[in-house]
Amino acid sequence: MTEYLKERIKYLTELLKVFWTGFLLTVGGISSLLLQIDSPIKVILILSGLIPVISFITILIVLGYKIDQLINQLKNKEDISCSPMKQSA
Repeated sequence: MTEYLKERIKYLTELLKVFWTGFLLTVGGISSLLLQIDSPIKVILILSGLIPVISFITILIVLGYKIDQLINQLKNKEDISCSPMKQSA
């Protein structure tokens, strides 16, 4: 079970990296549009770019929370498996 948790943490961490990269690229695109607002099309693109930014933020928060939960589960399982067994009298 601990191997499953370790692999799940690795998978979610890689997914977090992908979404973080997407977030940074989207914010970079919006920032470059903000520097030169000279047409109504750019305003529409900026406003439509806010939807993926909000989605990325939500996904990043949920993934971070899920990874934290899995790490705590893994720590609890390793603490249980490493603790010495009590001997009955």
